[in-house]
Amino acid sequence: MRRPCFVLCLVLVSGGISKGAEQQPALSGQWEGAVQIPGYELRVVIDLAQKDQKWVGSLTAPQFGLKGAPLSGLAVKENHVEFGLNGTAAFKAHLETDGVLKGEYTQGGNSAPFLLKRVGEAHVDLPELSTPISKDIQGDWKGTVQLPNATFNLILKLPNGGTPTAPGGELVVVERGNKIPMTLWKQEGNLILAFFDSGISYDGEFHKDTAEIAGSIRNGFFEVPLTIHRIAANASAPASPAAQRETK
Repeated sequence: MRRPCFVLCLVLVSGGISKGAEQQPALSGQWEGAVQIPGYELRVVIDLAQKDQKWVGSLTAPQFGLKGAPLSGLAVKENHVEFGLNGTAAFKAHLETDGVLKGEYTQGGNSAPFLLKRVGEAHVDLPELSTPISKDIQGDWKGTVQLPNATFNLILKLPNGGTPTAPGGELVVVERGNKIPMTLWKQEGNLILAFFDSGISYDGEFHKDTAEIAGSIRNGFFEVPLTIHRIAANASAPASPAAQRETK
């Protein structure tokens, strides 16, 4: 007489478990693997989760010094996901039947395949907070980037203001008149790290005796040395080519 009840209870419990499992989206979790760039393997960790019925995510790439970088344009449809990073890199992937997240990474017109495996629950990092900018580094700094076919004058503006999530400041490309907002600032003693829109970052060391910051500027896989010097308060920045033409 107890057997029907036992079978019925088993069906109900099994149904409850299945329903609970269905509530966990297939793409939710922490995914780890590598982008197979020709001659280079880029290790990445991607966290994807739903929060308040919206998808959120972050990316960690130790080789680029990225930890918990927020994903932009994150879109999930069934077993397909797309997102961007810093406005330059794009990821598209599909969850295969064997549980592997397979996709394509694109940047600057180039593409490379990647494979990611689910290694655990998602741990999406909240946006990183900027540190205060010390007074001896606040102000405008200028430097020159030498490329094989071009030379660019850059100005790094470090004002006293902004918030921990929007530190203020910008990077100016003089020749093009571009003003690129700063999104994150980190300072530990004389070591600094600045991130800007479009995936650009700058890291360097402040030398008080020579009044310069020596470091490198990066954009994706591209990196060049850049030493910047303070611009005097009464000195004017180099005029852009458009402005120079107007004065002639």
